[in-house]
Amino acid sequence: MELEDLQKLMAELMAAHRETEHHVVRMMERQSDLEAMTQELRAANEQQRLANEQQRLANDQQRFINEQQRLTDERLMAKDGELERLIKQVTENNRRLNLILEVHDFDIDELNARLKRLEERRRNGQ
Repeated sequence: MELEDLQKLMAELMAAHRETEHHVVRMMERQSDLEAMTQELRAANEQQRLANEQQRLANDQQRFINEQQRLTDERLMAKDGELERLIKQVTENNRRLNLILEVHDFDIDELNARLKRLEERRRNGQ
């Protein structure tokens, strides 16, 4: 080989070397970009995980509120039924008292006086 051929070959090798270096630099930049994107994705995943956890907690809280409301509604329905029963009982007792008052011609003042005497005896422990 002649010197000129060697110089050409050397120039080609140097050009290939520069191209390889340029390619390596581009690949390193891409790797850096990929690492930055990976960090961003990790941060986004963590934010999503936290948002999911908050949503789960909110759902649990809503289920608890719904359960408490259901229990309160059940208690109110039970109290409502009990109140209806008591109202019917009072109505029936009033009806009976009216019948008793009609059958026995009692004077209301006399009945009140008797009631007060009974209450007084109970208070005095008799």
